This record gives sequence, C-alpha cells and structure tokens, in this order.
Amino acid sequence: MNESEHDASLHNTLGHMFLDMEMPPEAEAAYRAALDIVPDDFEPLWSLGNLMQLVGRPQDAEQFYRDATVSHPANGLGHLSLGGLLLTCGRPEDACISLERAAELAPDDVDALNHLGIAQAACRHFIAAESAFRRALAVKPDDPTALHHMGRLMQRSGQTAKAENLLRRAMTMDSGNPRSGGSLADLLTSDGRLDEAETLLTAMAQRFPQDGMCRMQLGLLQLRRGAYAQGWMNFEGRQLTPALGHRLATQRLWNGEILDGKSLLVTSEGSIGDVIQFLRHLESPIRLGREVALAVPDPFVALLQTNRLGVKIVSESSLLESFDYVTRIMSLPLFTGQLAPFWPLSGPYLTADPTLVKDWHHRLGSTSKRRIAIAVSDGGGIRPEFPLDLLRSITELADVEFVCLATGRTAADIAKSDAADRLRMIEDEVPTERFFEHAAAVVDLCDRVVATDGDIAHLAGALGKDAWIMLDPTGGWRWGDTSDRTPLYPSIRLFREARASGWVAAVRAVSEALTA
Repeated sequence: MNESEHDASLHNTLGHMFLDMEMPPEAEAAYRAALDIVPDDFEPLWSLGNLMQLVGRPQDAEQFYRDATVSHPANGLGHLSLGGLLLTCGRPEDACISLERAAELAPDDVDALNHLGIAQAACRHFIAAESAFRRALAVKPDDPTALHHMGRLMQRSGQTAKAENLLRRAMTMDSGNPRSGGSLADLLTSDGRLDEAETLLTAMAQRFPQDGMCRMQLGLLQLRRGAYAQGWMNFEGRQLTPALGHRLATQRLWNGEILDGKSLLVTSEGSIGDVIQFLRHLESPIRLGREVALAVPDPFVALLQTNRLGVKIVSESSLLESFDYVTRIMSLPLFTGQLAPFWPLSGPYLTADPTLVKDWHHRLGSTSKRRIAIAVSDGGGIRPEFPLDLLRSITELADVEFVCLATGRTAADIAKSDAADRLRMIEDEVPTERFFEHAAAVVDLCDRVVATDGDIAHLAGALGKDAWIMLDPTGGWRWGDTSDRTPLYPSIRLFREARASGWVAAVRAVSEALTA
C-alpha cells in the first residue's frame, strides 16, 4: 500500500468510527476526505452510498453506488448494493440489470440471487425469479429468504401444498422473523383455513408485540370474519407513511375525543379506493356540525369534492397546520364508533362531474347495446393475477359495448390480448392525474361495471352504480367470506372464485349472468 492509499484508508476507517458513534455528518466528511486522496477508491464510494441510503438521500446513494461500479466493474458488492437500492426505490426493472451483474460476478452469493429473484418477481418474470431462488437454495438449502419467496411464488401459481411446506421451513430457519409467518397466514386464509390463520396470527402478535404488521394482519383477518371491535383495534398496528408520520408528529393526534369547538384534519392513506370507502365515516361528525376536512393528493381533490356528505376536501400540498387534531382516514371506524360496515344516510355519496359526463356522452356516442365498463387488476404481491385470456369469454357478447377502465401495465397487456378488439380503451384519452374523474363519468354512462377488487369497484359502489365484482381466492378482507352481497355498497354483487381454480369459476359465472 502506497502512502496515499494508506492515508485514504485511515480516513475511511475514521468514517466507520463516526458512523458507529451515530455522527453521520462527520462520517460523510471523513469518507469524502478519503476520496479527495484516491478519487476512485471503492470502499469510501460504497460507504458513502450506504450512508446516503441510511440518512434518506437515495439519489445521492445511487450516484455513489454507480461511481463505485464504474470504477470497479468487477466488484459484485457495488452492483448488489445498487440493485438493492433500486429495488427499494420501486425500480425493479433497473434493479434487475445491476443484480444480474452481481449474480454473474458472484454466482454463489445467496444475497445477490435472492435480491435478483425478488426484482424479477416484481417485474412479473416469475420463471426467472424461481430459477434465481432455486440457485440460492442450491448454495444454501435452508436459506430462509429463498424459502420464503419460493413459497410465495408457489402460492401465486396455485401450488398450495408446496408453498405451505416452504413457508413452514422458512419459519423454522428464521424463527425470530415474523415475515414468513405472515405469508403462511395469507396462504391459510386464501385456502379457507381461517381458524388456523387466526391462531397463527394471534400467536405471532403475542410473540412480536412491537411488530405492527403482525397486529395489522390479525386485525384484517378479524375484520374479514366480522369481529369489528377487535379488528379495528389491531388494525391500528399498521405503519405510518413517512409524510404522514411527520404530520402526525407535529400535530395533536385525535383518538376519538369530543370535538366541540375543535377542528379535525383527516389524512388520506392507502389507495383512492380506500379513501372512497372510508370517506363515509365522516358523515356523522359533519351532521353534528363538527369542523372536519379531508386532505388528499392533488389528483383526487376534484373527484372527492363531488361528495354528497358535506365533507370539505383540501389538497395535501396546502398548509394544513391550523387544525386542532389530525388522524388517519382508516382510523375513523374505531374513533367514530362506526365499527360495522354501513351505507350512508344520504345513499350514494359521490357524483360524476356533469361536464365530464356530457363530454363522454359525446365521445362514446349513442348505442342500442348495453354498455359495460370493465376494470381488472394485475393482482400484485401474492394475489392471483387475472388471466387476460379469460376476458374474451366476457367481452364476446354481441349485444354489449365494453369500455375498459384499466391503466398502466394492465392496460398495455389488455391492448395486446385477444379481447382488445372488443374493448374501448380510455387511458390514452385522459390526463393521468385526472383518470378517476373521467372514470367516474364513464361509469355514470354505463349500465353496469364488471371489475376485480380494486379502486374502480369502490368508485362504482360510491356512485351507486350496478357493479359485479369478481373476487380471487384470497377474497379481500372488505368483502367477508360467503355472501354475494356486501353492506359496503348495496349496488354491488360479488362473484367469488373457488379456491385455486384460477379465476375460471368467477369469470364463467359473470359470463352466464351477462348472457341471462
């Protein structure tokens, strides 16, 4: 080691010491000093990437990791770290490029193979993902991460017995981590073994009392089973988003106190479907004359301002510090005491924009056929993906005009499917940020909505529109377990899929009902 490399190494070691002492600014200065001496030194570049990721500066972290891989292209650690960061940032396609290189440089690196498999699964390259996990298990047969993700892949493909075996092995190998137990509980739930799932989740919540995900998952299962008081209590274990966490930390949290003379800000969470579903819980405080406002992302303000409940809708980008209390929208059932699902006194509580309805009436034109809106999702996670080849059996009816309300990757896949020539796609005709406003107008002009569980289902229900919702084997906690009706929305009819039959039964039932 020459003198300059020796000096750089000393600065790098000093950076590690500062980091151990929880002094990030001093650690960053030390690593940068090492780079001033040896600009392409891998260790301080990589350490700075780690530090930037730790302090919440992902763009800087990415740049340092990229500099490390450019300067040292044969060092698999740089590629692995870059890929892991990109995966965390929701860029699985980019992550695959780096992780494939990491696995190529270190074919026996279990971490690289597992990260690669996770990224490939996120890109829906399930065969490639399975191959990566199998390679990891060939190197380390009892690796809990590979076992866990292989189990999830097997569940997604309907191989329930294999999935259960893999997840139980993962639990055994990593007994201090509740992740595999949560996935096993999902599997048991989708397999109709609700008692087993609840027993498992109860034990996990007791064993990991500080793990909010265990409590939340137990709460969702209890809600599904109609145990609303217990369910909403445990659902409070869910994690805060960073932005919401900051807002709740700076304002007084509302836990159901009397609001006489006090104002309440309700923050949105989850998807727009969640906001639509839980919006109705504000009807009671509004009728009592309480000062309440709901803050939502800018793209949803106009849609939700059409509510008939009298709820004031404000933008999240506004200054919102003038309220006395703040709470999350999905906490409202617990804190308002409206625990069981209900239908508002006002009936349908959203309205389509009349101007957009008029515009879409002109665009769609007149027809003597029934007009039906179609909205299916890509599943996501371990939920079964809706097979687009089955759309043809729904859309082949001659006396029906179909309008597709899918977006993004699902819309692109539908456009390439056999059913594309029977569907009017609207995604390219509307601004992305106003999609749901336009979707509400289209739904208003349709005779019925046929959808899978998702945002459009809640939009149709809140509009009071006749809707048929196909539920996959996992069901979804909102819809209960057996009935073909839901107290959430009187206009919705449910078509439930039999376990592990790949959507065929639900699609057949919808097709037959449409024909009838």
